[in-house]
Amino acid sequence: MTFEQVIEAFMDSVETDKTGGTPNTYKRKIYVFQEYVNLKLEARDVNFQSILSAMSKQQLVDALEYYVTTYEVKYVTTVETYITVIGVFFDFIADTYGWRNPLFETKSKNLELKNAYEKRIAELKLNTKEQVEPLKDEEAKKLLNICNDRIDNANIEMIMNGANNGNFSAYISSIISKLVLLYGTKNGSVSELAISDYDYELNKLNINGFWVHLPDKFAMQMRKYIKFREEILVNEQEEKRLFVDIRKEKRKLDNNKMFFILKEVTGNVKATSIAKYGIIQMIKLGVPSHIIKEFTGYSDDVYEFCQEKVDEEDGILMSSEKSKLLDSSLRKNKLYDKM
Repeated sequence: MTFEQVIEAFMDSVETDKTGGTPNTYKRKIYVFQEYVNLKLEARDVNFQSILSAMSKQQLVDALEYYVTTYEVKYVTTVETYITVIGVFFDFIADTYGWRNPLFETKSKNLELKNAYEKRIAELKLNTKEQVEPLKDEEAKKLLNICNDRIDNANIEMIMNGANNGNFSAYISSIISKLVLLYGTKNGSVSELAISDYDYELNKLNINGFWVHLPDKFAMQMRKYIKFREEILVNEQEEKRLFVDIRKEKRKLDNNKMFFILKEVTGNVKATSIAKYGIIQMIKLGVPSHIIKEFTGYSDDVYEFCQEKVDEEDGILMSSEKSKLLDSSLRKNKLYDKM
C-alpha cells in the first residue's frame, strides 16, 4: 500500500469533520501534511508507515509551521482546523491499519502535543481575532429556499398585521438576507440604501456607488416589496430609506430585524456569515480585491479571511493533481505543438 492510497482511503472515510466542515476541508489540510512528510521527512512507499508511527512532537509542530509559512496562513481558526484534521487522520490509521503514534494514544501525550502546538502558534503571531465562519453551500441553499418561501407567500394583509407576530420581520429579513447573500453587503451599507438607489425599470441597485443588476426572481420580489413599502409609508413621502420598519415611530431597521430569518439556519443573526459567503463567491469569480472591498464595505480583515478560505479549498493539491494541472496548462502553450 502506498502513502497516496492511504490518503485516498482516509478521504473516502470522511463525510463531515468534527468542526462541521466538509470533505474539502480535510482534503486540503491532509494533502499539505502529506507534502511535508514527503519533502521534509523523506517518506517513501517503503517507509512512510514507520515514519507516521514514529513522528515526534517536534516534527508534528514543524509540520504545522510548514503549513503556515508555505501557504501563508494568517488565521488561528484555520490552523485549529488543520490540527483537528491531523488528529482525525492519526485516529484513522490507528483504527484501520493498527499504525499507532503514542502522541495520539493517551490524554497526557495529546495534551503535551496540544501545548506544543499552542506555543508555536503564538510564536508565529497568527491573527487571533475571532472570526464568524461563512455559510457553507448547503446552509446558503437552505437560507435561500426559506427566504424565497417567505417572500413569495407574503401578502399585504400579512405584512401590515405582522408587527407583533414576526411575519413582517421574517419578510423584510428574507429580502435583505437575499441581497447580502448575493452581494456580500455590510450591514451599514444595507441600512443606508435609499429609495433612489433602486431603479424600478431597469432592475438595478446602487450599492456603494456600484450599479448592479438583480437576478430575475429577485427583481420581481423587489417590485412586490416596493408596492408593500408604498402601503406602509402612505402619506410619508419624506422617508428616503429603501428598507423600512413597519413601526411608524421607528422606520430604521435594526440588525436583529434585518436578519431575523437567519436564526432558522444558523441559530443567530450574525449577518457576516452571509456576507462572507457572498464575498467568497466573488473571489472565486475573479473580482479584484479592491472592487470587492469598495462594493461590500468590508475591511481588509474580512476580505483576507475570505481569501484564505478560498485558498484552503482551491490552493493546495495532492502531488499527482499538481502534476496533472501543470501538464495540462503547459500543453496549452501556443508553441507547444510546434516544439
